[in-house]
Amino acid sequence: MTIDKITLLEKIIFIQSCIIEGHDLRAILRKETPFFKIESRAEAIVVCMENEERVEIELVLEESQKFLSLMRKYKMSPRNMQLNKFIEQCNSHFTASQERVQINNLYDIFQGTISKKKSLSFEKEMGFNKGELFPLRNKFGKKIGFVLYLFKKDATIKDKKLLQLTELFEVLIRPFYDEGRRILHAKCVQIDEKMQRLTEKEKLITQRVLLGKPHKVIAEEVDISINTLKTHMKNIFSKYGVSSKIELHNKLTGAV
Repeated sequence: MTIDKITLLEKIIFIQSCIIEGHDLRAILRKETPFFKIESRAEAIVVCMENEERVEIELVLEESQKFLSLMRKYKMSPRNMQLNKFIEQCNSHFTASQERVQINNLYDIFQGTISKKKSLSFEKEMGFNKGELFPLRNKFGKKIGFVLYLFKKDATIKDKKLLQLTELFEVLIRPFYDEGRRILHAKCVQIDEKMQRLTEKEKLITQRVLLGKPHKVIAEEVDISINTLKTHMKNIFSKYGVSSKIELHNKLTGAV
């Protein structure tokens, strides 16, 4: 079973609209935890991004807060975890033809951070059964991180849904991940109000796009047809080297 495409598209549009309004990416995703839990059936979802020779936990989505409380209990800081063994394992498994890796014990991930005995205690307290690990890729297919779905024993795992949710994470995270500096930015601020590359008509359109207005409303406000608006949008995207509204927003506003 898969997630309805309209449902996914509506979720992407809603989250992107919140981002464009200036809300924090991580905070928005945390608020959407119930959606991710219902669709994935996972007890916790852990988003990790590569940072040179390490993996850093950037986001944990869970309603019970059990995973995060156990990390604190076992003195495991998300920003200081030495997950070299984890990276080695992931890189050896994720080939072009493989979409996921099954995790049968948390020691495969935590090795080098806590002992095997503590890892087993962590699993027992959490009620961990197994995990599903998916790669996060940039628009060129290069791996930039991972999404780890953690399940309890009674969970029914739907791989197609997990793949769809991972693709949703990719769409939302890509514009905020600075690959050169290996940093996941949280939100945007205005830095380019003049938009000097654009014509006056294109500026009017872009200003409305940054406010999150739909095409129909923008076309009415600037008094052009939908087809003419689409042509303008293609020209605007071309001038800034982007392919979506959210990428245009981040190109014009920058990230902090």
